[in-house]
Amino acid sequence: MRVRKAVQAVVKNGKMFLVVRKPDLRSGRLAWRLVKGGVEKGEAPERAMLRELKEETGLKGRVGKKLHSYKYPFAGLRHDVTVFLVIAKGKPRFLDGELCGSRWVSADKALRLLKWKDEKTAIRNALNA
Repeated sequence: MRVRKAVQAVVKNGKMFLVVRKPDLRSGRLAWRLVKGGVEKGEAPERAMLRELKEETGLKGRVGKKLHSYKYPFAGLRHDVTVFLVIAKGKPRFLDGELCGSRWVSADKALRLLKWKDEKTAIRNALNA
């Protein structure tokens, strides 16, 4: 099975966390998610994380520690995801047309809004970082 490397961000500003609303590729419904995207060939994961953050939200940030990693099969690929803590400020702008909304929320609210177990694990790990 081919592997697609991806990065995901727990974007934090003080005690607030960024969640973004975009279509869930499995269900087609809108879902609250963390910023996520693919790593291009030859690209360092940290650089990919900052690129994805800027492409999806217009925000600039500082990559912190690795919080979590997970794998899952989808669309004939194995997706290997590395989740980083990213410190950023500001109001997201929707630049790539992928996002339908965003919110800065508390950790408790993020845990209620997020659907996927690994995203919730990453938020919990960020609280202990």
